[in-house]
Amino acid sequence: MRRASEALDAEVVAHDSCGFGLTARPRDVKKYTRASDAKACRAIAREVGGDAAARSLTLMGHSLGAVGAALAAAQGGVDYVVLVAPAIIGGKLRKNDAGDDAALSLPTFVRVAFAAVGAAAATAAWCLTCAVKPFLILLLRKLVRSKEFWTKGLRAAIDPSRVDAMASDWIDGYRKPSVVRDWDVGMFRVVLASVVAASSPREIWRDAMARARATTQPSTLEREDAVNALVESGAKILIVHGENDVIVPASNSRTLAKLLNCELRILPKCGHMPHEESPEAFIDVLRDFIS
Repeated sequence: MRRASEALDAEVVAHDSCGFGLTARPRDVKKYTRASDAKACRAIAREVGGDAAARSLTLMGHSLGAVGAALAAAQGGVDYVVLVAPAIIGGKLRKNDAGDDAALSLPTFVRVAFAAVGAAAATAAWCLTCAVKPFLILLLRKLVRSKEFWTKGLRAAIDPSRVDAMASDWIDGYRKPSVVRDWDVGMFRVVLASVVAASSPREIWRDAMARARATTQPSTLEREDAVNALVESGAKILIVHGENDVIVPASNSRTLAKLLNCELRILPKCGHMPHEESPEAFIDVLRDFIS
């Protein structure tokens, strides 16, 4: 971050998504969604932005964080979006909303019936996930507190040619969140939010019925539609990916770049974390793009 700030003559700010790093672990499961992450991103941008009219704004996200950055960009006022090894899988451009309008034209009782079926399925998934909570937390405690787990995990994530140069403080940095109170419960809520973003079955049904009775379609933020959020942003987009990424293959970014018709830079001898594995080359790419 310091290097990027100096090279770009910019203020560089970063945050950990809810449930990761040193963030709080709230009870509300909706706080662990990508939409909530996007709202946090924009709140931080407002906090440090100062005179927004006189400054440009660049949003950057790595891996799953790229989804949050994309959704945040849809709210406008963003000049550049940088997606690093983005975990934006699939998606397609919406040419029109004819299909959505057709769904809204259905009688309310039909939409409520369909919503009830979906809510029943979501409730079953929610209950099943909660049933395995004790086992999942025990597994997390055993794995995440282990230095060997992070050593092996990081070595697998980066390019083999850079393993010997891997800084020892990387491992400590990734292990640090395990000292945060309720980190294991927070990680369970991350998993739960990816299954059903609700804190109770009652909330599942309430949200389902509200959507069924709505007279307008949900926004890209509410749908967590990263692809179309990027299009709506009007920002200039750059995708940076490591050539030998085994977590999210570079082929995924090639497909995404074609879909968005945006710039793609593949960094050689890099894995899933090009900004950490090859920071100087990464910053050079940023400088060329933003300037």
